[in-house]
Amino acid sequence: MQEDILAQIDSLPPLPQTVIYIEEFKQKEDKCPQELAKIVAKDPLILSTLLKVSNSAMFGFKKKIETPQMAVSLLGVNFTISLAFGSAIKNLVETSLEPYGANADSFLDSAMQAVILSSRWVNTIDPSLKERLSLPVFLLEIGKFIIARILKDKNLIDAFYLDVKDSLNIAEV
Repeated sequence: MQEDILAQIDSLPPLPQTVIYIEEFKQKEDKCPQELAKIVAKDPLILSTLLKVSNSAMFGFKKKIETPQMAVSLLGVNFTISLAFGSAIKNLVETSLEPYGANADSFLDSAMQAVILSSRWVNTIDPSLKERLSLPVFLLEIGKFIIARILKDKNLIDAFYLDVKDSLNIAEV
């Protein structure tokens, strides 16, 4: 199984250029929200995800968010960066999460909730860690896509799903 996982990791396509630009932006001392909004606006998939999340019930903004500038301003630079990375990952690895009883949209929702939870928790301990932890939280979720692809290739989806459903500890599966 370990060899299968490594092979799947090696077969992942390269990150889109927008993600490279966002990573370069992330390294800057002064992070101008308008600059990030311009970067995000160049990628239709990331932009649509940003606007969808901004207008979701999770945030409950009273006014409809229609521009990347509004979204970045309301969500914040770090959250927008995390969301952009998550969106790129979701769109990069087009695999069903059927073994987990989920889909790619629920992946993004779950990852966003994990980022929000970790941000709130870390903020009570050391606010400077929030920025550094949001991307690893998203990357943790990508393992689900890799395992799902392996299970599909080996025709083990049904067996895995039943094992997960019957187990309290996914590590045992």
